[in-house]
Amino acid sequence: MNKYCFLNGEIVDNNNASLPIDDIGLLRGYGVFEVIKTYNKKPFLLTEHLDRLELSAGFLGIKIPLKKDEIIKIIDKLIGLSSGDEFLVRIVLTGGRAIGMDFNGDNPNFFITLADVPVKNEEDYANGVGLCLIEHQRFFPTIKTLNYVFPIRLKQDIKDGYFDFLYYFNGCALESPTSSFFLIKGNKLITPKDNVLMGVTRGFVLRLASEMFEIEEREVLLEEINSADECFLTATNKEVLPVVKIDDIVIRDGLVGEKTKKIIDKYNEIVKNV
Repeated sequence: MNKYCFLNGEIVDNNNASLPIDDIGLLRGYGVFEVIKTYNKKPFLLTEHLDRLELSAGFLGIKIPLKKDEIIKIIDKLIGLSSGDEFLVRIVLTGGRAIGMDFNGDNPNFFITLADVPVKNEEDYANGVGLCLIEHQRFFPTIKTLNYVFPIRLKQDIKDGYFDFLYYFNGCALESPTSSFFLIKGNKLITPKDNVLMGVTRGFVLRLASEMFEIEEREVLLEEINSADECFLTATNKEVLPVVKIDDIVIRDGLVGEKTKKIIDKYNEIVKNV
């Protein structure tokens, strides 16, 4: 049970934490967030997540009320106060109280919570998952906003046997609602570059895989999926998740590829020793 959170300058019991009902994040979805996973109770890639939070907040014109080193100390304190093996650390920043369609930029709401890491479905990693294609490009795709109305509503209608969606737009594959998309062709590791969120795990995987592959960050035509040797997703809570089917296209006979397995093994080796 993770009992405590940080809210606007104080560490408080979760049961006593509240936001004003006119918060613009609640009323208008105007805010940004980050989710960080711990390994050995240490937040992984924390600096990269905080850098992206700063980028997202700056884009929306919201001032982060604390410096990075102060946020790091608060996260460490919350972890120390909480029972559990590992955590998902969620950092949320909103514009504060709504003033019609505007907000008071001097008084943002800022909070940090902890949640237990969900149990991983090992079958998904052993057998791979399927994705449904959907034509969509996120608003402000390069920043991590609170607005997930479209994928949450869409998820209610996902086809049986499919794990998630893969967005495409103007004939190009983009990303999943909460994940970055990769494909492997021969010795090339390819991932979309434009009109997608620069995933923190995405960046980490590109760095660790650069010794094994020729990296291509570029426009990925939807038709390239037909000739892909392997595909996978990356995200903080998914790590590296193999994809073996996209709509009716079966990737590599529906089996998890050996190159994807090597990336997963290398990822697991690194996080085990952080």
